[in-house]
Amino acid sequence: MPFDPDARDKNRKAKRRFCELTGAIPGDKGLLGDLMLDGHSVAVRVADGGNINQIRAVRYQPLVVLRNDRWYVVAPDDVIEIVTRTATGQHGWNPLENKSISSSAVSEYELLHEDQLRDRTLGAIAQGEKRPDLMRAMVTVSQSLSTLAAKSAGIVQGARRLLDNTN
Repeated sequence: MPFDPDARDKNRKAKRRFCELTGAIPGDKGLLGDLMLDGHSVAVRVADGGNINQIRAVRYQPLVVLRNDRWYVVAPDDVIEIVTRTATGQHGWNPLENKSISSSAVSEYELLHEDQLRDRTLGAIAQGEKRPDLMRAMVTVSQSLSTLAAKSAGIVQGARRLLDNTN
């Protein structure tokens, strides 16, 4: 699928609208990153076609999707269930790290009215907090991914030094 230059702008507009409707504020990366609602991180994505991209279940945060002017809110524990239905991720092996999902996977989470968005998002946060076991598991997965990344970089650097020494 080719890169859609309008995708970033659509995501920014959806995040702006989410902020207007809920009182959320941009996080550390502004409208390029996740949003903060009452001190909790929230992922907002746009689904123009059949897929919702860049789902990061390892962050254990609600997923809010805007598709065809309709909002969908998925609690973090449900996000994990959805992304682990298949064994691999969007750009790698681990579906918890980064995953593309079908927009039909969130159809049961549709809101009837956009004025429900704040309450439903806060409800999704509360639902996720009822699963501290999953929250801890995602911390462990995140730490494992970080350790693996550092170890992998070390392996590659070691191999490069060996190659440099043989030339």
